[in-house]
Amino acid sequence: MRTALPSTALPAKYWLALGLLLAGCLGKTTNNADADPDDSSSDDTGSSSDDTGSSSDDTGSSSDDTGSSSNDTTSSSVTTGGVTSVGGNSSTNASTTGGGLSIHPIPFADGWAPLAQNDVGVQGAFYTFGDEVSGGNSRIEVRDAGSPELFCAQGEAALVLSGPDGLPAYSTYWGAAVGFNLAQEPDAQFGGAYDARAKGVIGFSFRLEGENPLPRGGELRFNIKVFNDDNVYCVRVPASGDNRFLITDLRQSCWQSNPMRLPPDPSQLEALQWQYVTNITSSYPFDICITKLAAIVND
Repeated sequence: MRTALPSTALPAKYWLALGLLLAGCLGKTTNNADADPDDSSSDDTGSSSDDTGSSSDDTGSSSDDTGSSSNDTTSSSVTTGGVTSVGGNSSTNASTTGGGLSIHPIPFADGWAPLAQNDVGVQGAFYTFGDEVSGGNSRIEVRDAGSPELFCAQGEAALVLSGPDGLPAYSTYWGAAVGFNLAQEPDAQFGGAYDARAKGVIGFSFRLEGENPLPRGGELRFNIKVFNDDNVYCVRVPASGDNRFLITDLRQSCWQSNPMRLPPDPSQLEALQWQYVTNITSSYPFDICITKLAAIVND
């Protein structure tokens, strides 16, 4: 049975790119869970004064952007066939949602989802990564899940410290995350591009469990990594339990308030990521388990 790839299995240049991207993504938290970095572009997060910010693939930081994790980056009120849980929390785990949409499970065991066990063309491994690769102090490690159908990790999102310029160094202290590749060969170290559009996939659902999946004073973001794209596409996860997000619910640099920000290209998806964002107020521990991963398909 294929097991999840450890973070160290990824090449150095991949981690460097992630560090740069994540730097902007991870937001500063000025109060209880306020976090926004002021980066603006690369894969992760930037920040803006009225949005929450910090995410995993962008670098950036500036003193003029402080976002708040309490900021509403939740998804639109699109209904999935009568289930208004897209972009939010849902207790429904049905195979169909009505309105031409259906839920297609992506089973995995011991951190690996084989192609043969789903009908949406997904195959890949879970993995973890953190800002230690860029000199940060966040930590994350895979822990025993107690079941092959769970992928669990624990760690701590570190406090954002100041850089040589005296400003919060979000490019260094961007946090920690769990990732899942969507198009990965069994012996490959990282994933390629997954064409969700060709499979009719318009979103993803998952269940968050664990001892501390949504820490007090912290922020968890759901990111989609786009292949060969340094921008960060993200949305704030509002609650533990069952969550569903359309691909269009995610936006580039979601901690910013710009209404023109773009969603990820559905034909070039690389990975799903669950990122704990850092802030300038305090560090915080987390413990997360991911299960019931599925694709939302437009039938």
